[in-house]
Amino acid sequence: MKRHLLNTFYDLKAEPSRSPTDVPFQRYGHTVMGYGDYAYLWGGRNDDGACNTLYRFDTNTLTWSRPKVCGHVPGARDGHSACVMGNRMYVFGGFEEQADRFSQDVHYLDLDTMLWQYVPTRVRVHSVLCSPSCLVSWLTLGVNTLLRGRVCIVRQNALMNTNE
Repeated sequence: MKRHLLNTFYDLKAEPSRSPTDVPFQRYGHTVMGYGDYAYLWGGRNDDGACNTLYRFDTNTLTWSRPKVCGHVPGARDGHSACVMGNRMYVFGGFEEQADRFSQDVHYLDLDTMLWQYVPTRVRVHSVLCSPSCLVSWLTLGVNTLLRGRVCIVRQNALMNTNE
Protein backbone atom coordinates (compact mmCIF):
# COMPACT_ATOMS: atom_id res chain seq x y z
CA MET A 1 0.00 0.00 0.00
CA LYS A 2 1.40 3.36 -1.04
CA ARG A 3 1.36 6.19 1.43
CA HIS A 4 1.38 9.82 0.46
CA LEU A 5 2.38 12.65 2.71
CA LEU A 6 1.16 16.18 2.15
CA ASN A 7 3.84 18.65 3.18
CA THR A 8 2.08 21.76 4.45
CA PHE A 9 5.17 23.22 6.12
CA TYR A 10 6.98 25.94 4.24
CA ASP A 11 9.94 28.02 5.29
CA LEU A 12 9.18 31.47 3.90
CA LYS A 13 11.82 34.13 4.24
CA ALA A 14 10.42 37.60 3.64
CA GLU A 15 12.80 40.43 2.95
CA PRO A 16 12.36 43.65 4.92
CA SER A 17 10.21 46.19 3.11
CA ARG A 18 11.86 49.13 1.38
CA SER A 19 9.75 51.59 3.34
CA PRO A 20 7.70 51.24 6.53
CA THR A 21 4.78 52.94 4.74
CA ASP A 22 4.68 50.05 2.24
CA VAL A 23 3.64 47.65 5.00
CA PRO A 24 0.00 47.84 6.13
CA PHE A 25 -0.71 48.56 9.77
CA GLN A 26 -2.47 45.99 11.94
CA ARG A 27 -6.19 46.27 11.29
CA TYR A 28 -9.60 44.65 11.30
CA GLY A 29 -12.67 45.00 9.07
CA HIS A 30 -10.57 44.91 5.89
CA THR A 31 -10.74 42.75 2.77
CA VAL A 32 -8.00 40.83 0.95
CA MET A 33 -8.51 39.72 -2.65
CA GLY A 34 -6.24 37.67 -4.89
CA TYR A 35 -5.51 38.56 -8.51
CA GLY A 36 -2.65 37.04 -10.49
CA ASP A 37 0.46 36.77 -8.32
CA TYR A 38 -0.77 39.44 -5.91
CA ALA A 39 -2.97 39.78 -2.85
CA TYR A 40 -4.66 43.18 -2.52
CA LEU A 41 -5.56 44.51 0.93
CA TRP A 42 -8.01 47.39 1.13
CA GLY A 43 -9.89 49.21 3.87
CA GLY A 44 -10.19 48.29 7.51
CA ARG A 45 -9.33 50.18 10.65
CA ASN A 46 -7.42 50.25 13.90
CA ASP A 47 -7.81 52.43 17.00
CA ASP A 48 -6.55 55.46 15.04
CA GLY A 49 -9.26 55.24 12.38
CA ALA A 50 -10.28 53.76 9.05
CA CYS A 51 -8.12 53.49 5.94
CA ASN A 52 -8.67 53.64 2.18
CA THR A 53 -5.09 52.94 1.10
CA LEU A 54 -4.52 49.99 -1.23
CA TYR A 55 -1.70 47.59 -0.37
CA ARG A 56 -0.38 44.85 -2.66
CA PHE A 57 1.51 41.74 -1.54
CA ASP A 58 3.67 40.07 -4.19
CA THR A 59 3.51 36.30 -3.61
CA ASN A 60 6.71 35.75 -5.62
CA THR A 61 8.98 38.24 -3.85
CA LEU A 62 7.06 38.22 -0.54
CA THR A 63 7.09 42.03 -0.42
CA TRP A 64 4.45 44.70 0.19
CA SER A 65 3.93 47.80 -1.92
CA ARG A 66 1.42 50.64 -2.24
CA PRO A 67 0.36 50.90 -5.88
CA LYS A 68 -0.52 54.37 -7.08
CA VAL A 69 -4.26 54.55 -7.75
CA CYS A 70 -6.40 57.22 -9.40
CA GLY A 71 -10.05 57.91 -10.07
CA HIS A 72 -12.96 58.01 -7.61
CA VAL A 73 -11.32 56.36 -4.57
CA PRO A 74 -13.95 55.16 -2.05
CA GLY A 75 -13.95 56.77 1.37
CA ALA A 76 -12.10 55.05 4.21
CA ARG A 77 -14.26 52.27 5.67
CA ASP A 78 -14.36 48.99 7.51
CA GLY A 79 -16.77 46.08 7.49
CA HIS A 80 -17.27 46.22 3.73
CA SER A 81 -17.36 43.28 1.35
CA ALA A 82 -15.26 42.79 -1.77
CA CYS A 83 -14.82 40.34 -4.60
CA VAL A 84 -12.82 40.04 -7.81
CA MET A 85 -14.55 39.45 -11.12
CA GLY A 86 -12.40 39.50 -14.22
CA ASN A 87 -9.75 42.17 -13.67
CA ARG A 88 -11.92 44.23 -11.32
CA MET A 89 -12.09 44.29 -7.54
CA TYR A 90 -15.59 45.32 -6.48
CA VAL A 91 -16.05 46.93 -3.05
CA PHE A 92 -19.45 47.29 -1.45
CA GLY A 93 -20.77 48.93 1.69
CA GLY A 94 -19.06 49.13 5.05
CA PHE A 95 -19.00 51.88 7.64
CA GLU A 96 -17.54 55.16 6.42
CA GLU A 97 -15.96 56.84 9.41
CA GLN A 98 -15.66 60.36 7.98
CA ALA A 99 -19.29 60.38 6.78
CA ASP A 100 -20.40 58.55 9.97
CA ARG A 101 -22.73 56.28 8.01
CA PHE A 102 -23.17 52.77 6.69
CA SER A 103 -22.50 52.96 2.98
CA GLN A 104 -24.56 51.47 0.17
CA ASP A 105 -21.92 52.45 -2.42
CA VAL A 106 -20.44 50.08 -4.97
CA HIS A 107 -17.01 50.84 -6.43
CA TYR A 108 -14.56 48.86 -8.48
CA LEU A 109 -10.82 49.04 -8.97
CA ASP A 110 -9.44 48.00 -12.36
CA LEU A 111 -6.50 45.89 -11.20
CA ASP A 112 -4.63 46.37 -14.49
CA THR A 113 -4.86 50.19 -14.66
CA MET A 114 -5.36 50.93 -10.91
CA LEU A 115 -8.32 53.19 -11.76
CA TRP A 116 -11.17 53.40 -9.23
CA GLN A 117 -14.72 53.86 -10.55
CA TYR A 118 -18.01 54.49 -8.78
CA VAL A 119 -20.84 52.16 -9.85
CA PRO A 120 -24.28 53.82 -9.68
CA THR A 121 -26.98 51.53 -8.27
CA ARG A 122 -30.75 51.92 -8.30
CA VAL A 123 -31.49 49.77 -5.27
CA ARG A 124 -30.21 49.32 -1.74
CA VAL A 125 -27.87 46.35 -1.79
CA HIS A 126 -27.27 44.29 1.33
CA SER A 127 -24.31 42.16 0.29
CA VAL A 128 -22.45 40.98 -2.80
CA LEU A 129 -20.75 37.79 -3.92
CA CYS A 130 -18.81 37.22 -7.14
CA SER A 131 -18.69 34.04 -9.14
CA PRO A 132 -16.49 33.62 -12.23
CA SER A 133 -19.28 34.85 -14.51
CA CYS A 134 -21.60 37.06 -12.46
CA LEU A 135 -22.09 39.35 -9.47
CA VAL A 136 -24.79 38.18 -7.06
CA SER A 137 -26.35 40.68 -4.65
CA TRP A 138 -28.96 40.43 -1.93
CA LEU A 139 -31.32 43.37 -2.26
CA THR A 140 -33.01 44.88 0.77
CA LEU A 141 -36.58 45.93 0.03
CA GLY A 142 -37.80 46.38 3.57
CA VAL A 143 -37.06 45.93 7.24
CA ASN A 144 -37.56 42.17 7.20
CA THR A 145 -35.04 41.11 4.56
CA LEU A 146 -35.87 37.43 4.93
CA LEU A 147 -39.42 38.02 3.73
CA ARG A 148 -39.08 41.11 1.56
CA GLY A 149 -35.68 40.67 -0.09
CA ARG A 150 -34.69 39.25 -3.44
CA VAL A 151 -31.57 38.01 -5.15
CA CYS A 152 -30.20 39.86 -8.16
CA ILE A 153 -27.72 38.27 -10.55
CA VAL A 154 -25.78 40.58 -12.85
CA ARG A 155 -23.72 39.02 -15.64
CA GLN A 156 -20.11 40.14 -15.99
CA ASN A 157 -20.60 41.78 -19.41
CA ALA A 158 -23.40 43.95 -17.96
CA LEU A 159 -20.93 45.37 -15.42
CA MET A 160 -18.26 46.17 -17.99
CA ASN A 161 -20.08 49.28 -19.25
CA THR A 162 -20.98 51.40 -16.21
CA ASN A 163 -22.18 54.33 -18.34
CA GLU A 164 -25.58 52.71 -18.96
